[in-house]
Amino acid sequence: MNDSKALKIVKTARNIVLVNCLWLLFSIPVITIGAATCAVFYLNFKLLENEDAPLWENFIKGFKSSFVQGTVMLVFTALFGGCLFFIWSTALNSDSFIMKAGAFICSLLFIMFYIYTFPLIARYNNSFKNIFKNSAGMSFTYMWKTIIIVLLAAFFYVIFCWNFWTLVVGGVFIPGLFMYIMSRIVKTMFVQMEYHAETVKAEAEAAAEEISKETSDSE
Repeated sequence: MNDSKALKIVKTARNIVLVNCLWLLFSIPVITIGAATCAVFYLNFKLLENEDAPLWENFIKGFKSSFVQGTVMLVFTALFGGCLFFIWSTALNSDSFIMKAGAFICSLLFIMFYIYTFPLIARYNNSFKNIFKNSAGMSFTYMWKTIIIVLLAAFFYVIFCWNFWTLVVGGVFIPGLFMYIMSRIVKTMFVQMEYHAETVKAEAEAAAEEISKETSDSE
C-alpha cells in the first residue's frame, strides 16, 4: 500500500469519526435525530464527490434543508416501528403461524418503504408520497444491495449491543461507519437512476423535436 492510499484511508476514518460525532451532537434533543441522519447522508454524498468538502458547513446545510421532512419522517418511523414491535411481541407469544407470518410481512414492508427514506430526503426535494414510493421502488430494483444493507445493519447492531464496552466504544464510530458504507452503496443507485432519467428525458425531447420538425415540413 502506497502512502497516498494509506493517507486516504486515514482521512476517511477521521471523517467517519467526526461525522459520527456531529450526528451524536445534533441528535441529543432526540426529535432532531431524523434531520441529523439526513445531514449525515447529505455530507457523505458531498465527501464521496470531493473528499476535501468542508464537514461543518455541509452538515449544517443538510441539517437545515431536511429539518422538517427529516423530523416528520422520524415520527413516522417511530410510530411504524412501535407498531412493528407490538406486532412481533404478540406474534412471539402466540402459537399461530399466521401471526408470525404477518409480523414477517410487516417487517418486509417496513424495510421496503423506510430503508431509503433518509438518503432520499438528503438528496432530493420530494413529497412524502414520492419518498415512500421511491424507497419501495429502489428496494425492488436493487434487491441484492438492499439485502446487503439490511444484513450490514443487523451485523453492526449485534456488535454495538454485544456488551457495555462495545456500546460505549462503538458509539464513537459504528453509526457513522454504517451510514458511510450505506452512502457509498446508495450513491451508486442514485447515479444510475439520475443517468436513466436524463437518458429518458433526452430521448423524449429528441422525439418531440422530430415530431415538430415533421409537422413543420408537412405544412
